[in-house]
Amino acid sequence: MQPIVYWTSRGLLWWRRWTDPDEHVHGLLFYADGRFDDFYEYGEGLEEDLQLWPSGTFRLHGEDLQVFWLDDEASRALRQREGLDVAVY
Repeated sequence: MQPIVYWTSRGLLWWRRWTDPDEHVHGLLFYADGRFDDFYEYGEGLEEDLQLWPSGTFRLHGEDLQVFWLDDEASRALRQREGLDVAVY
């Protein structure tokens, strides 16, 4: 999971101001059978899913999945093996 926070500006000239932050999560899933999927979660769906994630339950495309969270070392090894930029995630 990689948290992403966006701010945008509104208004013209001296009336310009920043909006409240908008939080998204970019998730990467590696299935035991070798498949890969990624997703972006935001809004009300993110609030609901945050309640499930600590228990290892994850909902994707309407399907409840059981997930195993990796520690830092195992996560880094997986990202290197799959060719993902280790510095980004």
